[in-house]
Amino acid sequence: MPDESTQTRENPSTHWRLWVALLLLALLLILGLIGVLLLHGGSAVAIKPSAAADHVIRVQAYIDGRSQLAISGNTVQWFHRDWAAPGKHGGGNRPTVINGQDWIPEWPDIGDNENRAKMVSNKYDQLDPPFPAAAVMATIKKIKARGAVKIVQQPKAANQFTLIVELDDNLDPGPADYIVEVHYPKQ
Repeated sequence: MPDESTQTRENPSTHWRLWVALLLLALLLILGLIGVLLLHGGSAVAIKPSAAADHVIRVQAYIDGRSQLAISGNTVQWFHRDWAAPGKHGGGNRPTVINGQDWIPEWPDIGDNENRAKMVSNKYDQLDPPFPAAAVMATIKKIKARGAVKIVQQPKAANQFTLIVELDDNLDPGPADYIVEVHYPKQ
């Protein structure tokens, strides 16, 4: 009876074809990598402008209802519209945090301890760097917010280069923490 190893003898051309296929596959991968490098100017990763190319104002606030934040120069000020004023729900006094700095807005003594009437806060005057006195195109990035966040006024000469951002929590009952970032180009 013949030995099984002699019956299943492999054809040497099969190994040669496998090696050629692997070499062709490797060549295609290398050519593809070279194409990517050339397409992206020598970098294997596409680099797009990052947030580091912009100035960023990070705002954290306790919102109940709808309030607007006006930003101009080195000042920030709340225009409160509906329900409890920012930070005042339940009679509390939680700070608005601007770029890591606590600011406890002062409100006129109107209405109840939540300042539920339409009113304007005092100004926070330590925004650094100051918002430019220029018609820049600002954008908003919602980090944490259950309601709508939008820019309702872009800065221009007619409004003394004041940006207004609206935080609207009217659709949900009770307050919520909001964190947003305002991005604008460096001048």
